[in-house]
Amino acid sequence: MKRLLLFLPLVIAISLGIFLAAGIGKDPTKLESARIGKPVPAFSLESLNNPTQLLDESILKGEVALLNVWAEWCPSCWDEHEYLMWLSQEKGIRIVGLNYKDQRETAFSFLGRLG
Repeated sequence: MKRLLLFLPLVIAISLGIFLAAGIGKDPTKLESARIGKPVPAFSLESLNNPTQLLDESILKGEVALLNVWAEWCPSCWDEHEYLMWLSQEKGIRIVGLNYKDQRETAFSFLGRLG
């Protein structure tokens, strides 16, 4: 048992070294996506502004657009919202937002506070 305890720090150090070495050379700013180069999947969703209007993938055809999936409960969505507004207003980038798992009132509250 004592011999096993002597090797435990060595095993932990080697495991940690392998884990850290796996990240060397990777770009931490690059976000991998399984959807790059693939068409937008078919969907049919209610419009947030008009629940009787159904929207599908055709709203993304014809011009370049940024599809932003967001939710009021998502901390990253709060952080990135100001930057997305800047992209839209200052750079003229078309942004299509897809609200994920919010109640309609909650989504409107989020947009009302942040624009």
